[in-house]
Amino acid sequence: MKREDRKTTWEGWAFILSWVFIVAAAILYGISEYTVDPHKGQVQENWAIGLFLGGLAGILGLKVFLK
Repeated sequence: MKREDRKTTWEGWAFILSWVFIVAAAILYGISEYTVDPHKGQVQENWAIGLFLGGLAGILGLKVFLK
């Protein structure tokens, strides 16, 4: 295997971190559904959306830049 064909360590960590963001978003969104305070629930949903989009952008960014 050529050195150019292998992924570097930072790319692997970026991939794992992207999936951690997506999983954290799902957990936070689930918690927000059972939050009693509507304002706090909305803030949690906004954070969940941000985490999901960040994770998705990380995965898509790795796919685009590592062709």
